[in-house]
Amino acid sequence: MKVEITYRHARPITFNVNPTPVTDIIRRWAGYIEEDPSTAQKIAASIRTLLGEDVLDLTLVPLDPEIGIEEIEQVAEFFRLRQADETLLHLEPQIAEIPLDAFRFLYSQLNNADSSENYVNGLRMYLGVDPEDENPQNIVPVYQPLAMDRNTDGLYVTQDNELYYVYADGAFLPVSGETKDAYTKAYTEKIKIRTELGPGFRDYVKDEDTSSLIFPFQTIFTLAEENDNCESIWLYNAVRDKNIDSGLYEGPRHCILLLPTPLNEDSHFPSMEGTYANRSRLCPPDCRVISYNVIIQQLKAEINTRAALQTQRSR
Repeated sequence: MKVEITYRHARPITFNVNPTPVTDIIRRWAGYIEEDPSTAQKIAASIRTLLGEDVLDLTLVPLDPEIGIEEIEQVAEFFRLRQADETLLHLEPQIAEIPLDAFRFLYSQLNNADSSENYVNGLRMYLGVDPEDENPQNIVPVYQPLAMDRNTDGLYVTQDNELYYVYADGAFLPVSGETKDAYTKAYTEKIKIRTELGPGFRDYVKDEDTSSLIFPFQTIFTLAEENDNCESIWLYNAVRDKNIDSGLYEGPRHCILLLPTPLNEDSHFPSMEGTYANRSRLCPPDCRVISYNVIIQQLKAEINTRAALQTQRSR
């Protein structure tokens, strides 16, 4: 399928790409069933709002398996966690295994009624550390589902909310903004970073080092859709190549990779080849305003009208 994609400050370019299978995701998950029927209904209805999102191009930057493995392995080279006795500890490669049901729950917490006609829903992951853990073994992200409205310049602006969660005991648990701040503050105090400019580890630098990452929910759902029998997403610590971020910061960037299968020495991402990219946008620089390549620009009003007609027909 040929689709014309318009980039900022560039003439339209035609690629042979397939749009994100949003309709496939809807068919697969709209009938999602949970023990609590009211919760199941809410989640199913919210997932359907994917139809109202702008359809992003997620096919142009596939993650090469060898690069992914290297990015995960380099965490041991560039990042450490400071312990109570001032020794520096390697981060564990794997952060968490999160069931798709949990991501669907986060998506269901968003209400796009107040969004502009054009939007994309995303998930911000704040890099955190448990503030009560004096000897942390790994990071503990704080998750924030958020809406990103498309402005007249074709850029997406994140919309503020107070939806913060940590993942524990198999579920996302709500936390306050104060708790989120405590986790992110602990990260900046505990993380130590080695740059390519010297052999030692330095402190976190505000406005230079990564504080959070944003994944469109379309990325998460498509990654699962494109990998058979995928019921969970694995989160791994990784290092982003400094050249990817337009030279804003000359040094390694802490990031998170999403995998549809756990990493082990024998697998080498067996189900990653040929799938969609699972990279995020790093903050800084992409904290408030983000540029995405769009395949289809949806109109929320048109989607709502179509849904209303379908409801009337079903009565």
